[in-house]
Amino acid sequence: MVQNNQKIQVKIIRKLTVEYTADKIKAYFNLDVGLLRSYTVNNSDAFEMLVSLALYKILTFLEDGTRLRTACDLTLQGPLTIKEPEGFIMPERTSVLSLLKEKIAACKPLFADPAVTQLVTATVIKKKSST
Repeated sequence: MVQNNQKIQVKIIRKLTVEYTADKIKAYFNLDVGLLRSYTVNNSDAFEMLVSLALYKILTFLEDGTRLRTACDLTLQGPLTIKEPEGFIMPERTSVLSLLKEKIAACKPLFADPAVTQLVTATVIKKKSST
């Protein structure tokens, strides 16, 4: 217990950490169009849905989700560079989202019905042994 004239000394010990950062970080995104075509088997709506989903995820990451971990906030600096296909210009995220919604609706017959699969499994609850 502390008496009236006693002083309390509190020491705060800070753990010093060293953080290493790169001067420059480049992000590369590859979209295997041939693989996506093989998934869709002659269904252009499904192919366009998969491509628009991939583009939407890339754009969302670049615009909103560049916090990969604590104290690691990345920002896009400069224009997005697209090497292939030559002449391709990345559309705005809002237009990609509109196309994605349209293609999801067009592909509704391809999705499972019901859309949510419920799993039911038997579980056994063991009684605690009293020792």
